[in-house]
Amino acid sequence: SSLSDAQYVLELGTVDSDPVAKFTSAPPNGGIGCDGRRSHASVGKEDASSSAAIFTINDNAKSGDRVEISGGWATNHEAVTLTEKVVVVVGQGVVVVGDSNVGNG
Repeated sequence: SSLSDAQYVLELGTVDSDPVAKFTSAPPNGGIGCDGRRSHASVGKEDASSSAAIFTINDNAKSGDRVEISGGWATNHEAVTLTEKVVVVVGQGVVVVGDSNVGNG
């Protein structure tokens, strides 16, 4: 069986009113939108290892600020699968937040 192309979208959110990060480098075969809050791409088997969307923490971010990353992906014309939310805490690291509501949409 062959791997189909996949399309994905990532969104940066924050608990605070002002965003503390934004996407700064678009993945190949993709782009950045919504003032740097969203990134999207189409990824095939050949380029799966080089499909990163890069985001940057803003200079004015404070230790403890949170960046929530939500995502979804699909292949062909199938239903979208949502990923678990990942939270980056400035100055502390990454946490995967399990959500029982995550699934096909």
